[in-house]
Amino acid sequence: WNASRPPNVIGQMNGETNPEDIYLIVAHIDDMPSGGAAPGADDNASGTTAVMIAADILTQYRWDCTLRFVFFTGEEQGLLGSSAYAQRSFYAGENILGVLNLDMIAWNTANSSPDIDLHANQSIPATISLAQLFSDVVSTYNLDLIPQIIPSGTGASDHYPFWQYGYPSILAIEDYYGAGDFNPYYH
Repeated sequence: WNASRPPNVIGQMNGETNPEDIYLIVAHIDDMPSGGAAPGADDNASGTTAVMIAADILTQYRWDCTLRFVFFTGEEQGLLGSSAYAQRSFYAGENILGVLNLDMIAWNTANSSPDIDLHANQSIPATISLAQLFSDVVSTYNLDLIPQIIPSGTGASDHYPFWQYGYPSILAIEDYYGAGDFNPYYH
């Protein structure tokens, strides 16, 4: 996206009947190399691993819509890769119907509640619906997670630039607001 920065990495599976309808599963691949004992292990190797697993599973099926699996660069430097991507998508008129941003999803203190926060933006109602859909999937498949929808969520990750262009986007991140079981090795 910029010659002086590492590029975003994008995998795409074209939809068969409605390829103009686009859904993204995203994570950032950069880290804070000067911080902590394990830079990038949770922030954000956890999210990138989940995106790769999702791609491995979802590409085994046929879809009406287009699926994109995106790894953004420059998140830690100010959401640079996702900002460039969301802006390009907006000006290209892309019909992005949902973005799931996975950032820091691996930490859970032993014997604590497996909470996951879902950050939405109540001024974009489709983000609340997307967060509820995520929660419903967790319930339907009886996954060992307890989703907490945050309707006035943080803008501190790669979902935020999509909000700026009105795209439905949510952030799934380990528990920060509930019991406060957030990775102590953050950055």
